Amino acid sequence: MGNGAAMADQLESPLAVDAHEAIGRLLLTSSDRSGTPRMIFLTDTAGGNTVEAVILWPHGTPLLADVAHTFEHFGLRVADRDTLPLPPGMSPAAALHKFTFQAPAESRRQFLSRVSEAFEAHALHGFEIDDYAKLILTGGLSWREIVLVRAASRFVRQAGLGLSESYVIDTLLRHTAFAESLVRYFGARFDPERDDRGTAVRGKPFRPCVNTWMPQRPWTKTGSCGR
Repeated sequence: MGNGAAMADQLESPLAVDAHEAIGRLLLTSSDRSGTPRMIFLTDTAGGNTVEAVILWPHGTPLLADVAHTFEHFGLRVADRDTLPLPPGMSPAAALHKFTFQAPAESRRQFLSRVSEAFEAHALHGFEIDDYAKLILTGGLSWREIVLVRAASRFVRQAGLGLSESYVIDTLLRHTAFAESLVRYFGARFDPERDDRGTAVRGKPFRPCVNTWMPQRPWTKTGSCGR
């Protein structure tokens, strides 16, 4: 991955203070995203494991069951949904909702905006929202990095790992440091814009982690990885 893509992934969009601010920002989107469902999380929540977000559906409301199923892949459970009034000038087919989600206790809320990016990437870039997406909140990965981890996991399985995909995902969620180290190792090893790839790979603290886990069955191993 090039430095440009990596920098784009690291630029976390700020959360909105309240629903009013979120709606204003959703309406300021660029024209190429105007027909895409999009969302912004709020900082003003009830606390605990609860998070809130405003979602704009430009072409109508999907079934609540489908929405709940989608966000369960991010580790978010739908607790409540309120319909918000549409601003003047919007298509009557559009819908605005404020969602309340129950987030996992181990979630890292500084990465909520990455969930928003992944949600939009599903429509814009064909990103597959499955249980690997839980690594966004628990491991801090971007949707592009989820694509990498998913591809690597499926390759290892095809090579004869012999474990189910659900088992692999559950183990990655228990050992998120390994998933993070794998992404950093891949970037240091294969980034074509780096001139020091060999030195970077040998010097990175995640090298012992990758070497320790990869030769055997990483999913059954315990321990910690360097960050």
